[in-house]
Amino acid sequence: MQLRIESSDGLRLVRLEGALDALGTEAFHDELGPIGNGERLVLDLEQLTFVDSAGLHALFKVARAAKEVGARVGLVVPPGSPVRRVVEIVHLADVAPLFDSIESAVSDLT
Repeated sequence: MQLRIESSDGLRLVRLEGALDALGTEAFHDELGPIGNGERLVLDLEQLTFVDSAGLHALFKVARAAKEVGARVGLVVPPGSPVRRVVEIVHLADVAPLFDSIESAVSDLT
């Protein structure tokens, strides 16, 4: 898994690429770091090719942690993405809204 983080005006855009699996979840949490009160966080999953149960657990954990500190988080998972169906099946949108594009996520979280 590769992870790139861009920050601007209280918004962090986290782009994930490759596979988010048991081998990558610790690095995901380490690189993401703590989520601040009132922070806006967009997780771009468009380039993820695979996510397993550990990866889903990591995404749920981030979404719940954000909610606990008053941060807002959105997940970008376009309809054609290989992980979209998995994210829908596990109801990840119950803890963080799903967006089709980065632009719509940023707009909604602003």
